[in-house]
Amino acid sequence: MFRRLRQLALLLLCALACAAPAAAQNSPFDRLPSAPPQTAPPETTSSPASSSSDGLKTWHVLLIAAAGLVMIAGTGWWIARDSRGFARAAGLDVDGDADRPRADAHQSGRAAKQRRRRQRKAVRAQRRRNR
Repeated sequence: MFRRLRQLALLLLCALACAAPAAAQNSPFDRLPSAPPQTAPPETTSSPASSSSDGLKTWHVLLIAAAGLVMIAGTGWWIARDSRGFARAAGLDVDGDADRPRADAHQSGRAAKQRRRRQRKAVRAQRRRNR
């Protein structure tokens, strides 16, 4: 009994929730509302007592900029240090020479090219035999 009543109440609530936005909409063919009248901004008068600037001085701005640069550089250093430590813990090689080409890179490149040529030649020969 209560279950069916609860389901009916939930269904009614969903139907009303869907109908509310539709009822609140205006016709798209109505005229636009008129613009509110513009009011003139009040004039501000500066008193002679507050003529000095209360903003940051130049050395304050430079100090804030330097602190920001130090924080950015420190964050980069910390990330690099942490990633190297993680790589060492994972057993990966972490040397600075990994980006440099090996001395025998040209020879291994030649050998790989020769191997690919032999494989392509063998594939072509196999295709000729299977015609």
